[in-house]
Amino acid sequence: MGEKNNSIRRGGLRSRIFKLCIMLVITAICCYATLGILNLNTLLNMANETGKEQAVNIKEYSENSMMALTKDNMENLAFQAADNTDWEIWSMTHETMILANQVKAVLENPDAYEEHEIEAPRMENGGSLALQLLIADSTDPAPKDMAIARKLAGIGPSMEEMIRNNGYDTLDLYIALPNGICVAMDTHSDRKFEAD
Repeated sequence: MGEKNNSIRRGGLRSRIFKLCIMLVITAICCYATLGILNLNTLLNMANETGKEQAVNIKEYSENSMMALTKDNMENLAFQAADNTDWEIWSMTHETMILANQVKAVLENPDAYEEHEIEAPRMENGGSLALQLLIADSTDPAPKDMAIARKLAGIGPSMEEMIRNNGYDTLDLYIALPNGICVAMDTHSDRKFEAD
């Protein structure tokens, strides 16, 4: 009986030690699980904060990049527009000087130039480039003035070429004389009439 009692005690002691070990293992697992969950929570919070910081940084970088790109594009557009304007002004100045020199040559030496036909504006010329003679209402031109106008009409082909060569950016050209006579090249002959 003593052996049986001893074996029960041993079995009881063993089972208690075994239960104690199981409880220690379960407690250790629970502690590690709790620490793991806490660490995971901390990592998630850190990742979330890092993500927010990155989002702010990315947004700031994107805004700065877009502003710099927009500024560069606007500067390039402004420079291109300035270059185009410079070219247009140079072209107009150049053409004006050519035309002015031709007019000056005719006025300074009229005997060296032939007279050409020039007509008053006509309705049927509307929309087409046409050389026209315009006379102010209060003007009664002398035959000498009309002869100069007909000599200036010889510049008509140059005037037409200037308008065509610049893609019709220049819509019309006028040679106006102080005596009220004007030699014009334009596409709106039909607009020079009063409505009935």
